[in-house]
Amino acid sequence: MRSESLVKSAIGLTNYTGVIYQTDVNNLTGLIQPGSTGINHGAWAEMVFPLGFIIILLLNHAIGVPTDGVIALLTVTVIP
Repeated sequence: MRSESLVKSAIGLTNYTGVIYQTDVNNLTGLIQPGSTGINHGAWAEMVFPLGFIIILLLNHAIGVPTDGVIALLTVTVIP
């Protein structure tokens, strides 16, 4: 799944086991340079970093595939 498709499918309202979640996206630029220089590309691996209430999910692409330099920050809020 391409990262754009993953982000697009994640945003909006979701109901899971009776709990409603709102997911919003902010695209961040300037944190990493576009291209593949300095990027450690794996063979289609996922890396998940829990950070308090924030989970950072990095999707590595096949070797030699450059990034666009845009980081999608997903914010998930529980709707009471």
